[in-house]
Amino acid sequence: VADVSTVLDVRGNRNNEFNYSPNLIATYIQNRTDIGDFVMNYGIRYDRFDPVDNWGFRNGDSWGENYDAKVISEWSPRIDVGFPVTDRSQLRFSYGIFTQLPSMNLIFNGSNSGGLGFSRTDAFESGLSYLMSDDVVVDMVGFYRDVDGNIAQGSYFRDYVEWHTGRHVRD
Repeated sequence: VADVSTVLDVRGNRNNEFNYSPNLIATYIQNRTDIGDFVMNYGIRYDRFDPVDNWGFRNGDSWGENYDAKVISEWSPRIDVGFPVTDRSQLRFSYGIFTQLPSMNLIFNGSNSGGLGFSRTDAFESGLSYLMSDDVVVDMVGFYRDVDGNIAQGSYFRDYVEWHTGRHVRD
């Protein structure tokens, strides 16, 4: 039987509890296309979060099992279209998916058991702009936003088997 403290140091990285270097990557591609008076902006964004290290002690895993942190990622497309209706008015429409990761403090401080995933906002907007004079524009806009995932629990960890009991956990 192995000494539990030795196993915890190797598997749980208990001596490294507050020293993490997570990887957060975000990139996007965007383009604008003008076809006469018709204007279209479109793009896509990619977000990826890799906690890198086992921080199970922050989540109440006193046995420090050997499991890997789960990498999460999201794709977020966006499009915006605008075109003139008359020489003084313009109609526009836009749709976008926006994702955001909670702050690192919330993820790593132990107040959230299991961690959070990306929150997601789906946003639609449609509007009509009318040029009243050279200095005055009337803008009427209708929009809808659907926010999902701001307050939810999940797990950043894959399933694993406890070394001391052989029991499968987090299935």
